[in-house]
Amino acid sequence: MSGRSEPRFRVPDRSVRVVRCRCVNDSGPCDSPPLVREVGVTYAGQLAGSGIGFVIQLLLQRQLGPSDYGLLGLATSIGTLTGVMTDLGLSHAMVRFGSRCLSEGNRRGAAAHFAATLWLRLGLAVIVSLVGFSTAHLVATSLFNKPELGGPLAYTYAGVFAGALYSW
Repeated sequence: MSGRSEPRFRVPDRSVRVVRCRCVNDSGPCDSPPLVREVGVTYAGQLAGSGIGFVIQLLLQRQLGPSDYGLLGLATSIGTLTGVMTDLGLSHAMVRFGSRCLSEGNRRGAAAHFAATLWLRLGLAVIVSLVGFSTAHLVATSLFNKPELGGPLAYTYAGVFAGALYSW
């Protein structure tokens, strides 16, 4: 036996290869790979959305004033925290089990997983929104001792339902 030991595991060669996209017209190859272009489009959309949100926040701060803007921030925080209850791991389960069905060629099984996830998510969103909307004034007065928080908090729960649909 020689002094060198053989490695137990061999790492396969995974060299990275950049694939150029094909243009729609026959003007030649594109300059950027598809991934770079798609990331750029996604990043530009997120940057534009963040910029619009920033401007809206500035306008709200000027219009509402410090105390009312603080109440809006508190209502938004409560709505965001309770909005988590509309998912409860459903999106991860959908990706896991739906992709498993798709990899096995079972399109009906994947569609069944996607549909079940959608209906469960809608049901949870309705329950969380209705309970939150109906108890908003109670929470505002008994928990925070701020009755003026009841209105913004109630409307935040309508946003929780819309957010649950958007994030599905």
